[in-house]
Amino acid sequence: MQILLALILSSGLQAAPTLTAQVIVQECWKGNSHPQMSLCVNNRAAAATSELARIEQLITQAIEKRKLNDLSIQFKASTNSYREYRMRQCQYQENLAAAGNGAADIRIACEAAMDSQRAAELKASRSWLGL
Repeated sequence: MQILLALILSSGLQAAPTLTAQVIVQECWKGNSHPQMSLCVNNRAAAATSELARIEQLITQAIEKRKLNDLSIQFKASTNSYREYRMRQCQYQENLAAAGNGAADIRIACEAAMDSQRAAELKASRSWLGL
C-alpha cells in the first residue's frame, strides 16, 4: 500500500484547477475585445448548460427506467435546489462586480462554471445507476 501511495505521489499527478467565473472571464479576455469576450462567455455558458441538461436527462431516464420513485423525487428536489443556489450565488457575484463594467459577464461566467462543476459531479455519480 505504501508503495502504491508513493507511486501516486511521485507521478506528478495534480488536481485540475477549479473552474471559476474569474477563470472563464480571464480565458475569454485573452486577445479579445469586450464584445468578443462577452460572446465567448455566453458560448461557454451555453455549452455548460447544454451538457448539464444532457446529463440530468440521462440520470432522470435511468431513475425512471428503474422505477425508483423516491430517488426521482430526491433528484428533482436536488436539481431545483441547485438551480436556486446557482441563481442566488451568481447574482451575488454580479452585484459584487457592479461597480465595474462586465458585471453581467461575471454572472454568466459564474453560471457556466457552476453548471460545469454540477455536470462533472453528476457524471461521477452515473455509475451508481449503471450508466
